[in-house]
Amino acid sequence: MALTHIRRGDVVFSVDAIGSATHVVISTAQRAGSAFGGGHANSVHVAIATGNQAEVIESVGGGLKMRQLKPGNYRIYCYRGPMEKEIREFSVEVAESHLAQTAFTPNYGTYNKFKATLCPFRRSAGATTTAQNSQFGAGGEASSSFFCSNFVWRCYTAAAEAAGLVQLPIPNSQSQISPRDLEGLIIGATNWHARNDGHSMAHP
Repeated sequence: MALTHIRRGDVVFSVDAIGSATHVVISTAQRAGSAFGGGHANSVHVAIATGNQAEVIESVGGGLKMRQLKPGNYRIYCYRGPMEKEIREFSVEVAESHLAQTAFTPNYGTYNKFKATLCPFRRSAGATTTAQNSQFGAGGEASSSFFCSNFVWRCYTAAAEAAGLVQLPIPNSQSQISPRDLEGLIIGATNWHARNDGHSMAHP
């Protein structure tokens, strides 16, 4: 099925996109096991849709980028929980804010290859449903580097804090999370909808 109607705030997982050595490591580790269970081992990258056609904001090797999706296969998830419109909008605004900060702060938004490579091997789940100890709320102590699934989680967690929402949209207390584990948490939550019944869609 062709990829259609991506909405602002949708979480977009790349399927079988082995474009770098880091993706190879992540894919191999995710096939071996998962900290939380669930999710798809072939979901090796994730981004947030801006709502401008197939445009996304993502953390990649070159840092934070806003660009159109590359040709490939994708799984799309839509937040449908409390304060749906506000949380979806705030998550993108946070992502846009991080992206804008790269123009003013040296080395801001760099890709944390070390943590990206290690995240599939993390043993501790750290799952929680309430907003606490998020990196967004840490102010100056928050890390200025990212990797893809960490970036998406931090944007949605920050959106919940900005909206005053107690329950986290993605129930997890650890920012070091792999794409598969992030997808597994989204699938297991009741406040997310999988487009195309969770099946991958081709683009273009």
